[in-house]
Amino acid sequence: MLAKLALRNVRRSARDYLVYFFTLTIGVAVFYAFNTIAVQADFLKSDVREMVKAIYGIITGLTVFLAVITGFLMVYANNFLMRHRKKEMGLYQVLGMPRSMVARTITLETLFVAIAALAIGFAIGALLSQVLLFVTAALFASKVEEFKFFFSIPAFLTTFICFAVIFFIMMLFNLRSLRKVQLVELMSAQKQSEKTHVKSLFFSSVLFAIGAVCVGVAYWRLIKLGFPGFGGSGTQVDFLITTVLVSLGTLVLFYGLAGALTALARRSKKYYFSGLHSFSVREVSSQINTNAISMGFVSLILFLAITSVTTGMSITNALQAAQRIALPYSASILAYGGPKDRAADLAAAPERLKAAGYDLSKLGKVSTMVLRLPQNWDAQGFQAPSLTLGDFCKTANMKLPLGYENADVTRASLEVISLNEYNEQRNMMNMQPVALAPDEYLVTSNMEVVNPIYAAAVKNGHTIDVAGTKLKPSSLGAISDNSANLMNFSVASNAGTLVVPNELIDNFVPRKLVINVAYASTTDADIAKNDAVLKQISNLDGQALSQAIYNTPEYSSNGVLVLSRTEMIAQGFGLRGVVTYLALYIGFVLIVICAAILAIQRLSATSESAARFRILNDLGASEKDMLNSLKFQTSLSFIAPLLVGLAHSVCAMSVLMEIIRVLGGVNIATNSFLIVGIFIVVYGSYLALTYGMSRHMILDATHAKRHSL
Repeated sequence: MLAKLALRNVRRSARDYLVYFFTLTIGVAVFYAFNTIAVQADFLKSDVREMVKAIYGIITGLTVFLAVITGFLMVYANNFLMRHRKKEMGLYQVLGMPRSMVARTITLETLFVAIAALAIGFAIGALLSQVLLFVTAALFASKVEEFKFFFSIPAFLTTFICFAVIFFIMMLFNLRSLRKVQLVELMSAQKQSEKTHVKSLFFSSVLFAIGAVCVGVAYWRLIKLGFPGFGGSGTQVDFLITTVLVSLGTLVLFYGLAGALTALARRSKKYYFSGLHSFSVREVSSQINTNAISMGFVSLILFLAITSVTTGMSITNALQAAQRIALPYSASILAYGGPKDRAADLAAAPERLKAAGYDLSKLGKVSTMVLRLPQNWDAQGFQAPSLTLGDFCKTANMKLPLGYENADVTRASLEVISLNEYNEQRNMMNMQPVALAPDEYLVTSNMEVVNPIYAAAVKNGHTIDVAGTKLKPSSLGAISDNSANLMNFSVASNAGTLVVPNELIDNFVPRKLVINVAYASTTDADIAKNDAVLKQISNLDGQALSQAIYNTPEYSSNGVLVLSRTEMIAQGFGLRGVVTYLALYIGFVLIVICAAILAIQRLSATSESAARFRILNDLGASEKDMLNSLKFQTSLSFIAPLLVGLAHSVCAMSVLMEIIRVLGGVNIATNSFLIVGIFIVVYGSYLALTYGMSRHMILDATHAKRHSL
C-alpha cells in the first residue's frame, strides 16, 4: 500500500514540478556523457588518444566538485518541495497514519525519484555520449575510427555514486524535516509565510551598505592585487580574504537590499497603494529570508559559471590567434645553451647536418640565426642598462604588462641578432631587406602586450649602449610584422629582440641557435615525408646530435628541440580542446543547476500563494494585474542573481583578460555573444518555463470552484 501511495505521489509531483525531475535527469545525463571521455578516446586517432584519455582524471575530479554543488542546491530546492507538501503529510497523520509510516512513504518517494531520474538520465546520457564523441573528435581535430555504440561502466559508476549520495542526503533531510515539525504546523503550513526579520529601513540600509562595501573592497583588492601566481602582487592569503569578502558581501547585500526595498515600498504610499504593489510587496516580504540567501548563493554560482566559460573560451581564442602568428615556418630547430665561443660553429650547423645525411636545403628554404646576449649575461647580478624591457618602459612612460614584473626580458637584456641574419629571415618570407646605419638599431616583437611599449619607446628616441657605442632607433621604428616571428612556438614568443649592425654583433655571445625551414612542397604527403626527416634528427643519440649542432660531442642534446608546424598545430588543437571541454562542462552544469533552483523556488512560492491570488480575484482584482504581479516576482527572482553574478564576472574578467592577453589576441565580443547565447537558451528557457507553469497554477486557482480550495 505504501509503495502504491508513494508511486502516486511521485507521479503527481512529477506532473506539478516537472522542472525538478527534468533537471535531475539532465544532470545525470550530462555527468555520464562527459565522463565517458576515456572510452571516447578509443575511437579517435592514436596521435590524440592519450591526450584525450589524460583528461579523464581531470573530468572525474571536476565531476565530484560539481556533484557537491549540485547536491547542495538540489537539497536546498527539495526543501521547498517538502514545505509545499507539509499539509499533505499532516493530513496523512490526521487520517491515522503513524509518523513512522509517513516517513517510510517519503523514503519510498525519494527512492522512486532516484530510480526514475537515474534510469531516464542514463538512457539520455548514453545517447548524448555518442554525439559527444564526434564533438570531442572535432575539438581535438581528429576523426572517429570504427564507430560503434558504447556504454562506459566507469562513467556509470562515477555518476551513480555521486547522485546516490545526493539522493541519500535528500532523504535524510526529508525525514529530519518530518520529525522536527509539529502536526499543527503541518496543517497550517500553506497559510504561513516566512517571517520577515528585517523591517527597519535604517537597519536594512545599513546591511545593504555593509554588503556593498564588502563587495567593493573585494573588487578593489582583486584589481590591485590580482591573482596570486599570475602576475599579481597578492599572496594566497590575500586572495582568500578577497574571496571571503565578496562571498559574505554578496549574501549581506541581498539580505539588506531585499529588506531595504521592501521597507522603502511600504513607506511610499503612492507606490504601495497603486495596482497590486501592496500584494507584491507582501509576497516578497514573506519570502525575504529564503530569497535573500538563495539569491546570494545562486549569484555566486552564476559568477563561477560565467567566469569559467568566458575565461575558457577566451583562452582558446587567444591560443588560436597566437598559433596563427607563432607558426610561420614548416619547422624550427632550436638549440639552447651552446658554447659561448662558438658562434661560427653554431651558424654552420646546417652544413654539419648535411654532412651527417640530413640536407635541410632539399626540404625547402633554410635560414639560420644565432640569438645572442651581452658578455657575462649569465653572471650573478649582471644587468644590461638600456637593453631591457624595463628600460624601454621607462622611456615609453608606460607600465609593465601584467605578469612581466619578474620576467627575464624585464630585468635582463633582450636577445640580439645581426642585420644579416634578420634580412636572411625576411628573404625567407619573401620580404624586402632593411638597412641600418652604423649608429642605429631595430627592435622586433610579435607579442601584442609589449608591442605598444616598444613603439612608444622608439618614438621617444630610446638609445641603447653596445660596448660603449650608443645606438639610436632606426626610422623604421619597432617592427611587429611577420618578420618578428623568429621561430615556431606554441604561442607568440618574441617578447623583444634587437637587430644591430653586423660589425657590432661580436660584442655579444651566443645564447640560442634557430634553424627555420620552409618546405618547398605543401602537399600532405610531402609535408609528412619532410616531418619524418626532422623526426629522425630529433631521435639522434645525444653525442651525434651534439656533434651536428654544437660541433662537439661534449654537449648534451637535452637543449635541442625540433618543432614542426604539423606537430605544434596538433598540440594546439589538443590544448584548446581540453580547455573548451572543461569550460563547457562547468558552465553548462552550473547554469542549469542555478536556473533549476530558481525555477523550483519560484514554483513553490507560487503554489503557496495560489490561494491568496484567488482571494484577490474574489475581491475584484483584474487578471492582468495579477499576472503582472506574478511576472514581476518571477523576473526579479531570476534577474537579480544574474545581475550580481555578471558584476562579479566583469570585475574578475577585467583582471583575467590582462593575463590571457599575454597569449595573444582576445576577442571578447565573441565570448560575450557566446555567454548571451547560453543564457538565452538555458537561463531564459527556465525563466519562461517557470512563468508559464506559475501562470497556469494561478489561473487554475482563480478559475476553480470555491469548494475545491
